[in-house]
Amino acid sequence: MGGLIEFQTGQIADIGSQTLNQRSQWDAIWESTRARISATASEALDVATGSSLQERNDEYHRKSALYTQNVQQQGQAVNQIGSIASETNARMVSTIRGGGA
Repeated sequence: MGGLIEFQTGQIADIGSQTLNQRSQWDAIWESTRARISATASEALDVATGSSLQERNDEYHRKSALYTQNVQQQGQAVNQIGSIASETNARMVSTIRGGGA
């Protein structure tokens, strides 16, 4: 063939076809591997933290609810301070105008 490089792509196409045909098998292998890795990581976290995934989940939700409650209470306090400041300002203006407190 006069120095030309011939690419034989037939085998590549066959491999691709076989891979696609076996996709569900590859997915099952991956799902099994993923589940085992997840379980191993979960067990390691359980040991490292001294609590289970459910306990960590419950603690997260408890802290999240407490944080939300604190933010709401702070918002109420800020609103009350704003009202006090507005009232104080109105009384001071009234006093300056000679109307008394």
